Amino acid sequence: MILRKISLCLLMLSAAELSLAQIPTIASLSTYTGPVGTAITINGSNFNTTASSNAVYFGPVRAAVSSATATSLSVIVPAGAAYSPVTVTNVGIRATATSPLPFRQTFATKNSIVASDIDANLDFGVGNNPVETAIGDFDGNGTPDIAVVNSTGNSVTILLRAVG
Repeated sequence: MILRKISLCLLMLSAAELSLAQIPTIASLSTYTGPVGTAITINGSNFNTTASSNAVYFGPVRAAVSSATATSLSVIVPAGAAYSPVTVTNVGIRATATSPLPFRQTFATKNSIVASDIDANLDFGVGNNPVETAIGDFDGNGTPDIAVVNSTGNSVTILLRAVG
């Protein structure tokens, strides 16, 4: 009886070690700063070798993965990248890794801001007394969307950004 319990425990331990070995990790990014369109290599382990089976996010927006190996992913910084860690999800096993440092999007240098640099004001009806917001790619189109919570109306309004 004791021998059977020990062998069962060893079998469970082996299965746990096997599943932990498949969890992706991010060791580094080739650069942690850059403008939209910058090519970046993500170095790590246990990435899916099929490019489309890796979901890479720069904050709320998903980046296109152009190539993949078990230890590196090539991606392009997407529009809407936020100052946050980069995440990689191996879709095949539903496990996510986070970069050790956040990515910081940079912009072209200007000496001054003029009126034409700023878009016209846009107002969106989101109900009375909005109290919380969240940004994320809620519709999966690669652009950031906004969710607004209203305390007065007990409602949530989701503003979807169209591609283009």
